[in-house]
Amino acid sequence: AFNRLGTNVKERLVHAERVFLSWREGDDALAFVRDLYAAVQSVLELSLNRWLPPNMADEELIEAAQDRATEFGLCHLLPKSLHTVRASVVRMTLQGSGQSLGACMIALLLMADEQTLKSIAATRPTFVDDVGTLIARRGHGNEPLPLACTEVAELRKASYKIIKALIEV
Repeated sequence: AFNRLGTNVKERLVHAERVFLSWREGDDALAFVRDLYAAVQSVLELSLNRWLPPNMADEELIEAAQDRATEFGLCHLLPKSLHTVRASVVRMTLQGSGQSLGACMIALLLMADEQTLKSIAATRPTFVDDVGTLIARRGHGNEPLPLACTEVAELRKASYKIIKALIEV
């Protein structure tokens, strides 16, 4: 599956893996989290090419994504990091210009067909929460992020499973 990924995604994942393998307790995880964030966003953006965007008003986008996520068993409630994505950013992502991981996640929830969302939920029921955690960990991307080894391992595992779920549906 790794060979089917684009060059940028591969480079980000290789870099993240190198950081992970040399990790020491309390190291700054910001570059590691940025690489995972970028790789997941790239794979999500590519996934969006399969569907047309929904026809709905901007103020309905987040709520509609929430409804679809809960309907298909992807989460019980959208994580705060997804609830706060600006509708204008989601709209630009729906129009083909991926703006952020959060916007790509909302767009996937809005655009993906029922079978795809059910398939993701069946293989990775924590999919939406995992994306939300990755977004929250990255923050605004400019402050040190000291993490314990266990947290780094969890982010790595979750990110790889998100990518795997997207590739396999």
